[in-house]
Amino acid sequence: GPAPLDLDGVRLEFANGADGPVWQLRWSGAAGQELAPGARFLIVDRGWTAAPRADAEAALALQNGPDAIRLVRGGAVLDLVGYGALTDTLLSEGRPAPVAPGRALARRPDGRDTGDNRADFVSAPPT
Repeated sequence: GPAPLDLDGVRLEFANGADGPVWQLRWSGAAGQELAPGARFLIVDRGWTAAPRADAEAALALQNGPDAIRLVRGGAVLDLVGYGALTDTLLSEGRPAPVAPGRALARRPDGRDTGDNRADFVSAPPT
């Protein structure tokens, strides 16, 4: 967006699809953390050594699914992606995104959010 975004209170949460919508905190924005206008904020798993430089590091421990990840602030879900053979509709926007072993999920095109994870994400080679 055109204005800075305060990340204080923004949370990245994970749910194991086998357990249903039981959300576990993986990262939380701190007081004074801010996203510059038009910028991206990269959260990586511990031990990340590749480019680009990460803005935050967390113990993500994500799996190949069926699982879900969401960004929340207060009681509002800012974004949610469910992937794999999910059966719980609370774990995805619309249909879950496809996932394949050894592949990553990519939002294509960047910024697309139709409210349907299958339409917004593709299985792609990791970068």
